[in-house]
Amino acid sequence: MTLSGMVDAAPMPIIVSNSDTGKVYLANAAARALFAAPDGSLDTITPEEFYEDPAQRATLLARLAGTGTVENFAASLTGRDGRRLDMRINARRVRFQDEDALCVILRDVTDQTRVEARHRAVLSHLDAGVMMYDGTGVITYANPAAERLLARPSGTLPGTPFASLTKSTPPLAEVLGGGFSVDGALVALDTISHGSGAVTWVRASASPLAEDGFPGSVVCSLYDVTNLKAAEDALNDSSDALRTVLSEANETDRRR
Repeated sequence: MTLSGMVDAAPMPIIVSNSDTGKVYLANAAARALFAAPDGSLDTITPEEFYEDPAQRATLLARLAGTGTVENFAASLTGRDGRRLDMRINARRVRFQDEDALCVILRDVTDQTRVEARHRAVLSHLDAGVMMYDGTGVITYANPAAERLLARPSGTLPGTPFASLTKSTPPLAEVLGGGFSVDGALVALDTISHGSGAVTWVRASASPLAEDGFPGSVVCSLYDVTNLKAAEDALNDSSDALRTVLSEANETDRRR
């Protein structure tokens, strides 16, 4: 099979277009199925036609101007049939037909995005803190409960390196940041308190995500067990006190 035949047979949409005008030089069958006119033609892929937000293409081009390559860029495109398509784009600047061109490989994550949206709507109402971080160690999601427990302003945890979560004993990043399963590790958070001198105790768990599309990702949960810890400590203190009283009573009986 020729190179052009291999590209055309690839399951993911591949498009090579002019960086400035959007003129399409090459589009494989998967790309034409999404964007081509009824007669099968695909002349351009420009912001006005396919990008839901033209600024996304401008951002993509700006990043390419600096690095020459971009991976996993999120963009919402509109198919020829009017459907919204949530895409992840891998792009590279190339020379094609002696002109500056853009080669993009698209991954359709529309279904995955909708599932994520439903899951996040549920997670936002949980009392337990929930976070996700990706294979590079960057937090990609944190629900409001996680933000409250970690005393972070709303919306500031996503984009933060997970390794920066060190204001706890032991450091949360060390407990949960290894990419392996952790079940209910007890952690004392230094970032907020439940009254004068009282730290917040949480049970922290983590598990790698095995689903396709989340390579190296980990989901973490934080349960506030401050009140439970206080009750356990009080019970232990009471038990110690009771053992002391019984021991002293036995010693008194022996002396008699």
